[in-house]
Amino acid sequence: MNIRIIIILCLGLSLLSSCVSYDSLLNYEEAPEVPSEPQTISNYKPIRIQTNDILSIKVNSVDPVAAAPFALDGGVGANANNTQVLLLNGYLVDDEGYIDFPTIGSLKLGGLTMKQAKQEVLTKLQPYFETLPIVNIRLLNFNIHINGEVGAPGLINVMNQRITIVEAMTLAGDFTDYSQRDSILIIRELDGERSFGYIDFNSPDLFNSPYFYLQQNDVIYVRPLPRRRFAVADPITRVFSIVSGATGIVAFVISVLNRN
Repeated sequence: MNIRIIIILCLGLSLLSSCVSYDSLLNYEEAPEVPSEPQTISNYKPIRIQTNDILSIKVNSVDPVAAAPFALDGGVGANANNTQVLLLNGYLVDDEGYIDFPTIGSLKLGGLTMKQAKQEVLTKLQPYFETLPIVNIRLLNFNIHINGEVGAPGLINVMNQRITIVEAMTLAGDFTDYSQRDSILIIRELDGERSFGYIDFNSPDLFNSPYFYLQQNDVIYVRPLPRRRFAVADPITRVFSIVSGATGIVAFVISVLNRN
């Protein structure tokens, strides 16, 4: 056999062994195919207020004097943009789900959705106003943690009340060349329990997953592909691997030539 052909075959096999299949790089492509018809969203659940959440509760009325006793900061810093200032002006939910609300006192909001919490606050405020005020409630510490093989791992602060795993991945800089897309781990703590779930980005089934819509303080971990270890090996290990591979190829070629 021609020595050039042998060398080309060996190099080709070496390159193929380090490649990732095309299908593994695709999102939402596993059978069954992506549905062509609109689907009813049935897996979305509104976030619920949890222990250690920090809430912004603003009471506005046509009568500013009537609303003043229900302002945590007395109006100071109400228009602040600084996140730390907003957190300091928020209401911390204690271990039993209560907050201390001005004038009203202890108020249980833990376990409620934002809509339910707003109605609860309005009910408590009703005796103090001739005309019901406007109440705005926001979760100030809606954070998602993303680690592993993504472009920009770290903490994401969600500004609204709903975020999907797809949006979170986009905000984290998307997958890297070494991301394992078929087993994204999500760790969730809710009502004193910790659950673990997986999402497969290679399958359209991810849209129906109970973990597709994220909750506050969810932790997302993207596993690296096995070949990632070659990219992070120290220089000595890489040189040793190259030399070992080259030595093996040369030995194989010499063995074949000797047989001929």
